[in-house]
Amino acid sequence: MIDKAVTLTSCAQKDVNEFKEYVCNAPTPQDAMNRQQMLNKFTNNVSTLAKQLEDVVRRYATLKKETAAAAAAEQQQGYSNKKKKTNKRGNSGGPRSTTSSSSSRSHHHHSTTATTTSSIRSSSTSRRRGNDDSSRNSDSKIGGDGLWQQQHKNISSVISQNSNAVYEYGERKLRSTAAAAAELLKSSTSPIQREEHHQDRQQQQQMGGGIDLEEGLSRDKLDDIKRIGAEMGELQDIYTTLNSDMARQQDNIDSIHDAMLRTLDTTQRTNIELQQATDKRDTSLKRKVYAFTALAATAGLYMLISSI
Repeated sequence: MIDKAVTLTSCAQKDVNEFKEYVCNAPTPQDAMNRQQMLNKFTNNVSTLAKQLEDVVRRYATLKKETAAAAAAEQQQGYSNKKKKTNKRGNSGGPRSTTSSSSSRSHHHHSTTATTTSSIRSSSTSRRRGNDDSSRNSDSKIGGDGLWQQQHKNISSVISQNSNAVYEYGERKLRSTAAAAAELLKSSTSPIQREEHHQDRQQQQQMGGGIDLEEGLSRDKLDDIKRIGAEMGELQDIYTTLNSDMARQQDNIDSIHDAMLRTLDTTQRTNIELQQATDKRDTSLKRKVYAFTALAATAGLYMLISSI
C-alpha cells in the first residue's frame, strides 16, 4: 500500500513538473484550455493520493488489531499449558506412591514385584493420559463462570477496545483530504503532535492495551509515510499556487478578449468609414461622368448647328 502511494506521488509530481512548464505563459486560449486539463489531472492525483494514505492508516489499524489478537491467543495458550502442567504434576504423585508401597511390600517376591510395578506404571500412564484428556475436555467445557472463560472475555474486550482506539486515532487525524493528511504526517515530529500522541498512548494504556500505531513497523516504512506526507504538503502548496496562477491567467484571458472586442469594434468602424469613402468617391466619379457627358453633348450640338 505504501509502495502504491509512493508511486502515485511520483506520478503526481511528474504531472506537476509538466504543468509548471506551461504555467508561466498562455499565449492562446487553446493553451489555457490545455493547462486547465492538466490542472484537473493533478487535482485527481492529489485526491487519490489522500485516499491511499487514509487506506494505509486503516490497514495499519487492522494490522495492530491482528497483532493484539495473536498476543491474546498466545497468552491464552500459555495459561492453558500452565494449567495442563499443574494437572500432570497432581496426577503423577499417586502412581509414584503406589509403586513405592508395592515395591516395599513385595521385595521378597521379585517376579511379582516386577509384574506389579509394570502394571502400576502402565496404569499410571493410562491415568495420566486420561487425566490429560479429561483436562482438555474440562477446559473446553468450562462455563461462563469459569476462570478461562472470564479471561477470554477480558482479552476479547481488550482487543475490541484497542482496535477501536487505533481506528478512532486514524479517523481523528485523517479527514479524507490532502491537506488534513499532510498536516497529520508533516507534524508528526512537532512538540504539539508528540504531546497529543503521548496522550493518546496513555489513554490506550489505561484501556488495557497500549497499542501504538507505529509500534512494530519498520523504520523505512515510517520514513516513507512521513516523506509522502511532506510531498503531499508540497503538492498542496503547488496546487494553491497553480490555482492562483490560473485565476490570474483567466484575468489575462478576459483582458485579451476585451482587447479583441475593442479591435473588432475598431475594425468594423474602419470598414464603415472605408465604405462611406468609397461611396463618396463613386458619387464624385458619377458626377464627373455626367458633366463630361453633358459637355460632349453640348459640343456635338454646337458643331451640328455650325455645319448648317
